[in-house]
Amino acid sequence: EIRAIENERLFNRPVSRTFHGRDIFAPVAAHMAAGVAFEEVGPVIEEMVRLETAEPKVTKKGIEGRVMFVDRFGNLITNIEARHLEQLPAGEPKSFRIGRHVIRRFGRFYAEVPPGKAIALIGSSNHVELCVNGGSAQENFGAKVGDKVVAC
Repeated sequence: EIRAIENERLFNRPVSRTFHGRDIFAPVAAHMAAGVAFEEVGPVIEEMVRLETAEPKVTKKGIEGRVMFVDRFGNLITNIEARHLEQLPAGEPKSFRIGRHVIRRFGRFYAEVPPGKAIALIGSSNHVELCVNGGSAQENFGAKVGDKVVAC
């Protein structure tokens, strides 16, 4: 069952325009954990809306994805998941390209490269992350959300 969260009595006040996790979702979940019935959250939604996410593409050049998020350390989280890399001929990438930059190291953790050097790895979300050990990949590569990344 899906319900619209509309019972404002369960929200934190004031509700900000940008922190719905803090002001709406978490307080409603806390009320439900304390015994508030699901029916009190809001009306039933009959039809769920599915949002499309950008899927990486397999091309002759490799797996083409995009930077989807930049974390607070400047790591570039892509929409390329570990499962996508299995489609490469070698089963594992030899390099990652973003703009005019090439990362030639695919590893398991940051310290596999010296401080200041770049590495690509599978992060905790199971997505490819482009990182700089002890630095910011975002700053080093001049990258932003939406930039193309190619694993080959």
